[in-house]
Amino acid sequence: MIMGMTTLADLWPPYRLRLRAGDLQLTVISDDDVPGLVELALAGIHAPDAMPFSTPWTLAGPEKLPVDMVRYFCSPSIFFAAASKVDFTSPLPLTTALV
Repeated sequence: MIMGMTTLADLWPPYRLRLRAGDLQLTVISDDDVPGLVELALAGIHAPDAMPFSTPWTLAGPEKLPVDMVRYFCSPSIFFAAASKVDFTSPLPLTTALV
């Protein structure tokens, strides 16, 4: 055990990142965020006749989409990509800040 480190942000500083503009906030996705993101995706995040993503992941059915999303957000590659460079494809959810 590393002395004095008690949170995930202590171990991995990108989890401290907070980008705010008014009442909107961008943060690194945590495990606690995934169920809410799955619920949003299942409710529909774009018009049924549109596909704004290059990979049509939103076409997965309600029995497959939650599993696919958990696998994606829990995959090591997402963390390595976010840590190796700064770009706008890094997973940062847009939320309403509770400040």
